[in-house]
Amino acid sequence: MFWGVISREDPVCFTNATEEVKGLKVFGKIKTLKAQYYLEMLMHHSIPHLDRVNGERNADAIFQQDGASIHTCGQLTAFFEREGIVVPSWPSNSPDLSPIENVWGIMKAELSLGEIETLEDLEDVVTRLWHEHCTPELCEKLHASVKARLEKVIQDDGYRTSY
Repeated sequence: MFWGVISREDPVCFTNATEEVKGLKVFGKIKTLKAQYYLEMLMHHSIPHLDRVNGERNADAIFQQDGASIHTCGQLTAFFEREGIVVPSWPSNSPDLSPIENVWGIMKAELSLGEIETLEDLEDVVTRLWHEHCTPELCEKLHASVKARLEKVIQDDGYRTSY
């Protein structure tokens, strides 16, 4: 499984968690991801970056994630409340609204399965694609489009948009 986080300014982190999770995600479904492991990834990667970018956490910072059950379980909800991190309600199936999905889509379009023969090859290729395509300029562009994304989803009565 590969896990990436972007902020308004830049790519926050990218990690390969294949061995620890014992599941594999290549732009598809995760076989296994436990809430505790997700919480550990947040605590070691995302939250420290949020603190670095914003200094002290402020009311302007939000943490956007989809409605997957591991994202909304009591353990995670309590963590965000305890840490004072704002997590808005988000539809469970909302790829149009999630800028990170555009990053995965760009990477998927560039992925050449012909160059992948082993799990190590896959890890190397996906990591390379992240570093090539997930640039600060792309992050800024994607985040600048969020307002238009929201307006388009409302205009289209919640149906899929071109984003």
